Amino acid sequence: MADLVTGDEWRKCVSWLIRCKLISDDHRVNASDQVCEFVHLLRDGVILCNLCNVLSPESIPSKNFSQRPNNSQFLSVKNIKAFIQACNEFDLNPDDIFMPNDLYELEDIGKVLRTLSKLSRSPKARQSGIEGFGISASHNEDYFDLADRYSSFEQIHAYDDYGENDDKEEEIYEAIVYQRRRTLPSITDVRNYPIDELVETEKRYLELNLKMIKKHFMDPLRSIIPKDDFESIFYMIDDLIKVHTELCRDLINAKEQNSSIGAPFERNKMKFTVYGYYCSNLPLAEEVLQDLMKRCEVYRQKIQAFEVKMGEECGSTFPLNEILKVPMQRSLKYSLLLDTILKKTDSSHNDEESIKAGLNAMKDLGNYINEMKRDTEMLNNIKHIESSICCFDMPVNTELKDYGRLLMDGELKVAEGTSNDKKTRTIFLFDKVMVLVKGAKNDTYKYKGAVVLSHYSLFIENSSKQGRPWTFCLRLEKKTDEENAKPECFKLYARNFESQGRWQHAITEAHNHTIPMRAQEKGHDFLMFSYKDPTECSFCKRLLRGAFYQGYKCKKCEINLHLECVNNARKPHCAATIASDTHQNITTVRAIADFPTRSILENGDSNTYLTFRKDDVIQVIDRINSEWSKGTLRGQEGLFPLNYVRSLHDCERSESYRETRPVRPPLVPNRRSVDPSDMISSRRENQSNLEMLNYPWFIGKMTRDVACKTLMNSPSGTFLVRERELSGYALSIKFENSVKHIKIHDTNSREYYIAECKKFTSIKLLVQYYESNNLKHSFAELDTTLEQAYQQPPPLPPSTSHRIPIIGKCRVEFNYSATALNQLTIHTGEIIEIISKATDSRGWWKGRLHGSIGYFPHSFVTELEQNGN
Repeated sequence: MADLVTGDEWRKCVSWLIRCKLISDDHRVNASDQVCEFVHLLRDGVILCNLCNVLSPESIPSKNFSQRPNNSQFLSVKNIKAFIQACNEFDLNPDDIFMPNDLYELEDIGKVLRTLSKLSRSPKARQSGIEGFGISASHNEDYFDLADRYSSFEQIHAYDDYGENDDKEEEIYEAIVYQRRRTLPSITDVRNYPIDELVETEKRYLELNLKMIKKHFMDPLRSIIPKDDFESIFYMIDDLIKVHTELCRDLINAKEQNSSIGAPFERNKMKFTVYGYYCSNLPLAEEVLQDLMKRCEVYRQKIQAFEVKMGEECGSTFPLNEILKVPMQRSLKYSLLLDTILKKTDSSHNDEESIKAGLNAMKDLGNYINEMKRDTEMLNNIKHIESSICCFDMPVNTELKDYGRLLMDGELKVAEGTSNDKKTRTIFLFDKVMVLVKGAKNDTYKYKGAVVLSHYSLFIENSSKQGRPWTFCLRLEKKTDEENAKPECFKLYARNFESQGRWQHAITEAHNHTIPMRAQEKGHDFLMFSYKDPTECSFCKRLLRGAFYQGYKCKKCEINLHLECVNNARKPHCAATIASDTHQNITTVRAIADFPTRSILENGDSNTYLTFRKDDVIQVIDRINSEWSKGTLRGQEGLFPLNYVRSLHDCERSESYRETRPVRPPLVPNRRSVDPSDMISSRRENQSNLEMLNYPWFIGKMTRDVACKTLMNSPSGTFLVRERELSGYALSIKFENSVKHIKIHDTNSREYYIAECKKFTSIKLLVQYYESNNLKHSFAELDTTLEQAYQQPPPLPPSTSHRIPIIGKCRVEFNYSATALNQLTIHTGEIIEIISKATDSRGWWKGRLHGSIGYFPHSFVTELEQNGN
């Protein structure tokens, strides 16, 4: 849709924001013809609050606005109101200041521009030395239909961080920690150079930052400033000194002894989680420090004197609030430094695997820190919401945060039961509950009710009046086991089709968070869980991320998993259930898929494994481990994988419970020996091959033709690894205008290669090598590395176009519950509009149902002829 405007006032404002260094010259809004990009930049109020602080420092204290509203209407409007309040401090005429709805509801963007123009030329703003901008008297006609256009603006971007703080923080980090080498490294020194940089910067960081903070600030201020302020400002510094004293010693020893430089990072990953707490506390530390220096001149003078003393010893003087940010900068550098060392390390080097492990540990740590920071801000936002709701009586010892993360909030019209009386309500949607409130005075709300989402099912309700505002309906119907029970429901009416889609997506996401689709698979019973201490996922061994509800704990065996690992079909069986099953003497299972042993055997006796077909009934003799059992079938005895079978009781359940895709076998017992006691050593040898299944580039079984179709529209360098039709694996890569296929050979000693000159102990290592080494050294016609892994189709936003081509229709024959956000939940008898069959070979079509677009298993539907029969 064209979104051109004739006036250039908004462009003048963009130029002003660039001069204020709130956005960069190459920001997408500066190159766009869409005024919607500009509106989206302003609409959450963040850049407006930061703007006031650029024009006049501390105009809006950081505690008075949210830096990451995350599309929350409550927080965005709160930010806008903080900006409007600050405009009064710039002596703007009240008539020149826009109202919150003029921006958030896009009721008068022209007035928003006039306010910003007046602000830019106010006497107080001129003192900043930044040139303002003027606009013509009126150009409202350019924006009269902006609300309609914005509702069709689908691309919600994660905008750049605003301001020049990143550059400033980097400058301070380099001044304290980094010391430039006077001479360039020699060719033979190319690997040692980044190792030297890592070790030397670690020494400087420990001595010139952490220990200097303790010496020049903590020790003298401990007896001077209030204890609570002291602990908030210098939170975890002692812990950081302890961690880095040990790390520095380990790195020096590794360098001197020429031993593994990556091992200390892998070994100490859990100790490094202290950074999650430190970085999350930084905004509070800065706020407390700022308040302390503002309220007491004596404190301010002492702190400034200590800053000078530290500067004299270190060579550069910086304010304490900036010095406290250096640890956060350092924590982000380790993955960059290790990545540089890895690139300079030959693949045959003894230290390569250790460096990779250390690098992965630091990347995991980085994700952990980011989620901790994000969740800490989320918890603060939830506190603001809770404090704004009057008459909100929650159970004893319960806070709003106990209901999970805030997923969405906004205004809907709500009708209860069979009533058609729609009442305007503000909705706060959390993982577990939906809170309904009514607007009251002074930016507060009155509590009107709550819906426990796990007790309700979500439906889309079509209306003959649909198309008008507030007619797009979602229905939450309470689940009941009583046949003739009167349905208890809430009808939620959205302003438009796009809003309905967003609410549907958010409620579905909440359902998936609270009760994951595979939460009770393999005998488990997973529940959302908040962990007090840093915890690793029992399946993927990465840290559970965030500050609360970081993962899922099985009530039976107490293993801990990420949400994505709960939904991973390859997660282990519940140990408690295995023990229970043994006592219950379950001896008969039914196959749910064919298991041809030729696909897993290389050497040894084929009778060691059972060959069976779907629906064969196997007699269980012994449970070997959580993945394999021994059984008999048609007089033969052998091992079989448990994820290919179900108990007879489970097989009698309804069709909607069945697996919709073939199950990939687990790690096979020792291929060179039929003795089950030797499985442990086999598991160790083949672990790297099993890990391949966790990588996005592994697509499973796929034909050459389908791989061509899958990659053809991808950028050059996109690749995937697939299981070939007959046996073995292949690497498929899009290069320039065609797709190339390379067979992955393997040897009897379990080495993999695509060129005999370079062999690897796993396909994972093969892929990692060619991600940084050009294929042309082995294949002259392929001048590329493996640049990016093919990704499965991402979750789709609700469609805003009614012109999507429909290629057919189908009728649902079996119920199917979506297991991912880009899938449709379908029910028997529903008619789906088919949009694409591009993923037909993988068992999926894409379609539209009740306004939502997503994927569904084509084996669950019957395609209709053009006349609808």
